[in-house]
Amino acid sequence: METRTASSAAVSEVLNVNNYLVWSVQVRTYLIAQDLWDIVEATDECPKQEDDEAAFKAWSKKNAMALHVIQISCPQRICLVISLITSAKIAWETLEAICSIPKSDYVVQEEEESYVAWSDRMKTFLMEHDLWNIVETTTEPTTPAWSKKNALALYLIRESCGDCNKSSADPDSGMENDGNGRFSQYVSLEKHIRKGDWDAANQVISSNPEIATAKISITGSTALHIAIFEGHMNIVEELVKIMSEEDLKIKDARDFSVLGYCAIVGNIQMAKCIIGKSRTLLSIGSGSDDLIPVVLAVTRNRIEMARYLYPETPLEDLIPRNGINGASFITRAINSKAIDMALDLLEHYPELAIALDYYGRSPVEVLAGMSFAYQSGNRLVYWKQWIYNSICIPLAHDTNQIPISVQKSEMEKCGQARNIGSGFSYVPSIKLSKEYDQKNGKYYLILPKHRVRAIKLDINKI
Repeated sequence: METRTASSAAVSEVLNVNNYLVWSVQVRTYLIAQDLWDIVEATDECPKQEDDEAAFKAWSKKNAMALHVIQISCPQRICLVISLITSAKIAWETLEAICSIPKSDYVVQEEEESYVAWSDRMKTFLMEHDLWNIVETTTEPTTPAWSKKNALALYLIRESCGDCNKSSADPDSGMENDGNGRFSQYVSLEKHIRKGDWDAANQVISSNPEIATAKISITGSTALHIAIFEGHMNIVEELVKIMSEEDLKIKDARDFSVLGYCAIVGNIQMAKCIIGKSRTLLSIGSGSDDLIPVVLAVTRNRIEMARYLYPETPLEDLIPRNGINGASFITRAINSKAIDMALDLLEHYPELAIALDYYGRSPVEVLAGMSFAYQSGNRLVYWKQWIYNSICIPLAHDTNQIPISVQKSEMEKCGQARNIGSGFSYVPSIKLSKEYDQKNGKYYLILPKHRVRAIKLDINKI
């Protein structure tokens, strides 16, 4: 917990989530004494310059003074969060909102949390607090309400990342700082990149070329990471031009590559730009699960991005002996209704059907659990059920099958096969096949059922 003495005369100690009550009383008292509290408390909007220029200038001056007092009463990590807010009133309300949420609600006290687990947890949390729309938006409105929600969401995301988001003044922070005054350059460059101002950003880089590859943000991100996340294609292109292939391999504090960022945000043009400079990034994993870009894309349901990356990615990166990427790609593709890609990879490496993904599940288990995609798993009226039970569905021809050989364990040899779920067990041989029905123009995935007729899975219904 940061408890250093403040440089502001308004408070004895800078703000942290535990001292907000005392801090707010001190700042409020100081603002009242300086005849500035009415700016924070007022419900009236800023006077329009064209209506009353004198009133506009007077209001702007008082607002700037009040905002300055609030900013210098905060530590750097919080000040950075509200740095884009220009209203003292909105800054005050944002800090109140930040400190009203218990830290235990968004910070998990674990040594390591995978990116997938973290992203799922924070998405749910942000949705509960009506902040997820801020993360998903592709535009940046300038309304006070948007500024407040954006700052709050940014703070919660950064703080939830754990130890990698220590104070910027902390030498263990994800941000690099050599003590030679570069911190102010990092802050300036990050601000220009986020705003999409390449001319201003380029001036900073020109004065210090090494800053182009430095980790300039609290999250340990480079300028390229930030440009990708903010969606500024022109800045991405300019940065890629001046960076070497080795520079492009730099990861942020959570071990994410720049191509991994592209996969997460789903920007295909940015991915093409980066891959054009370095194809090796296709095989570099990101996060604690070490997921390569194509798997990250399908995991985040960026299916169009996954379709672009899949043929570009070396298939050897997805084989079982190279980790969980192959099985994870197939299970997530099935869940995302991208069955064609899952089948294509299975045809190349049939053994992936029983390999385990990062959740410890195999593609066969995932398929078996999707009862809504099977006619046998849906409720039918009695006469439709009678017709369905009377239909015998043959397996596809051997030329179109994907054979899976499973070595029998000692327990299976003794007749004690391990159960998976309810009523399912591993069997010595599993065959998957796909079949095209010319009559209705649909593809089907055939999953045989041990000692019973085959299950016919309509790919178009998944």
